[in-house]
Amino acid sequence: MISSRAYSTSAGGLPLGGPLALLLLALAIMILPAWAEALQYDRAAIADGELWRLVTWHFAHWSWDHLLWDAAAFAGLTFCACRLRLRLRHYATCLAAAALLISATTWVMQPGFTHCRGLSGLDAALFGLVIGSMALQSWREHRPGHVALMVGAMLLLLAKCLFELTFGTTLFVDSTAAQMVPMPLAHLVGALTGLGFSLLSVARGHLIPLNAGRGISRQCPGT
Repeated sequence: MISSRAYSTSAGGLPLGGPLALLLLALAIMILPAWAEALQYDRAAIADGELWRLVTWHFAHWSWDHLLWDAAAFAGLTFCACRLRLRLRHYATCLAAAALLISATTWVMQPGFTHCRGLSGLDAALFGLVIGSMALQSWREHRPGHVALMVGAMLLLLAKCLFELTFGTTLFVDSTAAQMVPMPLAHLVGALTGLGFSLLSVARGHLIPLNAGRGISRQCPGT
């Protein structure tokens, strides 16, 4: 049996203080509209040198409904990353890379998007990281059923992106009330970034074996 000590920060587990701080930041930005204006993706402002917006816009949202869905996904996927015992550096680097790659893709390929907000692109990165890591680990442990489930999960994400691209509306958030347009390309870029980092997480042995799951404590690292 693996005790909760195996999840300590010193053992390389993912402490939850950082992810919690990011969610609190998103909440603060939602409460203070002036912050949202100052931190959102604003193409003209970025062109004028306000480069911080390339990262900070991911934590601004258009409505409480928008924030609720994004934050719930972020929290749930972070918990999964926690159970997989991903290292904080690996988790943070994946999010940072996704934030910049999504911004770069939006800048180059979607010049019509002048103002953007939302955590869903980073949610997609975490989804790719978690699902990809579990699929690769299951493959190494010769568990084809688990691999098939993970592949199915990624196909569902792709189907969601195709739905948003086809109908111009989000699947979960009330985009009409929030007066927002979905960004399926951002979700695809985020998911691909997460999948790329999942290859590193498995290659470098950053995951606890999935077949040890029955003996894992319910506590997460750093809690």
